[in-house]
Amino acid sequence: MTMTESQNENTIDYLLPENHDLLIETFRFGTMPVSKWRNRSAHLIVGTWYCFHFDFETALFMLRDSIRAFNKRNGIENSDTSGYHETLTVFWVSLIFACIKNEFCPGSFQEAAQLVLKKYSEDKTIFQDYYSFDVLSSKEARTIWIPPDLVPDHRIDQQHSEELFNRLQLILSK
Repeated sequence: MTMTESQNENTIDYLLPENHDLLIETFRFGTMPVSKWRNRSAHLIVGTWYCFHFDFETALFMLRDSIRAFNKRNGIENSDTSGYHETLTVFWVSLIFACIKNEFCPGSFQEAAQLVLKKYSEDKTIFQDYYSFDVLSSKEARTIWIPPDLVPDHRIDQQHSEELFNRLQLILSK
C-alpha cells in the first residue's frame, strides 16, 4: 500500500499488519506524523523491519541514521538531552534481532513484526532489567552506547544476551 492523495496519514492505523509497509515508507521519508512515531509498537515494527532485512551491524547503523533523519525532518533536535538515544536504540536492536533470528526465524517481515509485538509491546519496563535510571538518563547514554549496568532477569535468554552485547562492544569500538 502506498500513500495516495485521498489518504490522511493521521487516520491510518499503521499498526495493522496490512499497513506495516506504509509505516516503514512514511517513517523512512519522514512523512509519518510524529504522534504516530511516538507509539511504542511503531518503534518495534520499524526496528523489526531493519533487523529482518539486514545483518545486525547494518540494521543498527541504518536504523540509527533513519531515526536521526526522521527527527531532523520533523524539527526534533538530536542532542545529548533530546531526540535520538544511542543506548536505547542499541538495546532494542539487540532484543529484536535476537528474537527474530534466534527464536523463530520467521518467513516474512509481517510474521517477524507480529512475533516482536507479541513479545515486547506490553513489556514497557524490560530495559529497566538492564539499565538503571541514572545510566539511561545520562547525556553519555544518549550519545554513545553504554553497556548494561544491571543483571538481566529471566525474560531474555542469558547466552543470547551476552553474545549480542559482546558483539556490540566489538562493533561499537571500531
